[in-house]
Amino acid sequence: METVETRVKRDFGMDFLSFVKQCKKQSLNPTRVAEILGCSVSNCRRIMRKYNFSLYIPDSDPMINSCSKFQDKKINMVNCLSKKWVA
Repeated sequence: METVETRVKRDFGMDFLSFVKQCKKQSLNPTRVAEILGCSVSNCRRIMRKYNFSLYIPDSDPMINSCSKFQDKKINMVNCLSKKWVA
């Protein structure tokens, strides 16, 4: 029985870690990587954990709580659902 890692080596000519690093550069999610490899998403994630690797790409947008309107001392449309207004 062939493993996903040996299939990557055979089909793509690189080790699994190099392959997933290339996928991360292309902003592919785990579902798409699993489709390419012909395996389940859970199996793909398990192998990535083995190499201590993640396809998670942090969002480049600043968080809303860093917005000046959210930090305002008066209630407004941005901070109206904040916990500080709920008593």
